[in-house]
Amino acid sequence: MQNKNTLYKIDPRVHVVFGMVFVISVLIHSPFNYGILTGLLLVLAVYVYIGSFPAALLVKRVLSIYPMIFFVSFLMPFTDITNSGNIIASILGFKIYRSGLDNFLVINLKMILIYSVSLLVTRATGIFRFLKSLEILKIPSWIISILTYMHRLFYLLKAEMSRMQLAFSSRYYYLPQHKRLKMLSGIVIVYLTRIVERSDRTYLAMVSKGFTGKMPNGKNIRWTIRDSFLSVGFVTYFGFLFYVF
Repeated sequence: MQNKNTLYKIDPRVHVVFGMVFVISVLIHSPFNYGILTGLLLVLAVYVYIGSFPAALLVKRVLSIYPMIFFVSFLMPFTDITNSGNIIASILGFKIYRSGLDNFLVINLKMILIYSVSLLVTRATGIFRFLKSLEILKIPSWIISILTYMHRLFYLLKAEMSRMQLAFSSRYYYLPQHKRLKMLSGIVIVYLTRIVERSDRTYLAMVSKGFTGKMPNGKNIRWTIRDSFLSVGFVTYFGFLFYVF
């Protein structure tokens, strides 16, 4: 059930404006600028407090997604991106370069910030009000349909993964660790195959029921003067932050 907090009463387009400005700010500025980083973390903290979003839950969600972020970036410290030759350490013959490590930290921090604000924005608006705001902002309908579809598919895949994990634990718990890892790799392959099959079946079911590429996403929303002031306030805050630092 959606929490009817103060943020939920605001027009979802205000949250979209906030999220877009925040993401742009993260992308164009270095996270090593401690003044800007502090300002970004401060506004996130205010969002968490006003939106009654438990900080522990936010950290848990970030930690749950971080292995994916780490997986796509863990090779960066071993690459001399700027060809500077500045080596800060060597582990088992693998050299860690300053430029690569800096880039690794930048990518990880930026992705964590972007994921955090995305989570807070969707939490504050409700997923269907958020999608409705994208529709009003004239975002292409195919993008909105993909987001809606992925939102619904996520819960199906999560339930299927839970069943597979339960079956794995009950059947192979007694095996040694290395054999369990071998069995787990095979299960992952099966799971990825099922994702594709489930996606195809879901899409065919949608088409058979009249899916035309556009999904209804809740009731109409109305922009108020309060929403205008809040949007101007967000933009002014970020403008002041970057002007000072």
